[in-house]
Amino acid sequence: MSDLRITDVEACLIEGPRPWLFVFVHTDAGITGVGEIPRTTHHPADVERVADRIVGADPFETEELFGVGGIVGADPHDRFTTTIAGGLDMACWDIKGKALGVPVYELLGGKCRDRVRLYANGWDFPAREIVDRYHTGEALETVLPDVQDELASAAASVAEAGYTAVKFSPFQWGDGPTTTGRELSATLSAIEAVADAVPDDVDLLIEGHCHLAVDKALTAARALERFAPGFYEEPVPAELEPLARVAAASPVPIATGEQFVTHRGFTSLLERTDVTVVQPDVGRAGGITELVKIAAMASSHRVGFAPHNAAGPVMTHAALHVDATTSAFMIQESFEEAFHPSWSRNLLEDPLEIDHGYATIPDRPGLGVTIDNSVLEAHRLEP
Repeated sequence: MSDLRITDVEACLIEGPRPWLFVFVHTDAGITGVGEIPRTTHHPADVERVADRIVGADPFETEELFGVGGIVGADPHDRFTTTIAGGLDMACWDIKGKALGVPVYELLGGKCRDRVRLYANGWDFPAREIVDRYHTGEALETVLPDVQDELASAAASVAEAGYTAVKFSPFQWGDGPTTTGRELSATLSAIEAVADAVPDDVDLLIEGHCHLAVDKALTAARALERFAPGFYEEPVPAELEPLARVAAASPVPIATGEQFVTHRGFTSLLERTDVTVVQPDVGRAGGITELVKIAAMASSHRVGFAPHNAAGPVMTHAALHVDATTSAFMIQESFEEAFHPSWSRNLLEDPLEIDHGYATIPDRPGLGVTIDNSVLEAHRLEP
């Protein structure tokens, strides 16, 4: 409990590789917290409408405001509202840290590591565009060498930057359950090109994007075993029954979680499947308040905790504060260096420190995020 009160909330849509939706929570003490909402169908007016419920509230009461059953209503069956709650929750944790003069991780029990290992994502997007030539009628045999060359070159660049883990999405050739054996073979050839292009100590993380049916997902898993992937992510739709079947029979680790909402959404996942890695998204899951609970669940079930993050820098900062505090932490997804636009480095007055694929945990009060308003305004989008 504190003497602070929320006076206003504003949402701002800005450019990004995909538009970023920031939310600013203002208080009567002049302290403003910043959060980020993973944008799906959200409009800034949606955020501000939902946020009207917390005007006048104490920003320190994050559980009452944003936990399951809270005032905003984080709900495993309502991703639309829960993602808004996630952004507002981040902003309130930012306020708490700023008001007390400590980083958020101190409020979560203190950090057990000073930096976290990242895996690079987004670097394979040009290769995905090349695969589109196949879907518009060009012969697979003509397209595949170009895809392999692009993947090999891009992967080598990421490894040279110091990353010891790279994630990519090679399952671009087929069309879900109708994926043919020939298309699956092309996928494996693409993976082999990456494996040959990076040092042996670089882990390959394979993204499935819920693309396959159970039988083909298991066929792929058996073929992937020779690459010793760090994990095979979402090989089938994010539903308990197919995930359980694949995780029980797969010879490689199965990861999933970005589609699951709140800690209650992870209860059945952890109890009814043998997934090896959980990947909650700090925005979708309901913010830091929910992410901390999921990290504790991962620890109790002895599975890896590797938060999903395909959004902007505020969400990255929020995830890092939880990463720093949990024994279950495995690795953190990052688009920062491989996919974020160059101007975004100037968006924060103190950009995230990334060195050879490791991010230093921010030690400034709150989330450690200060937005440069001139950059923000230069890249603001009209809804």
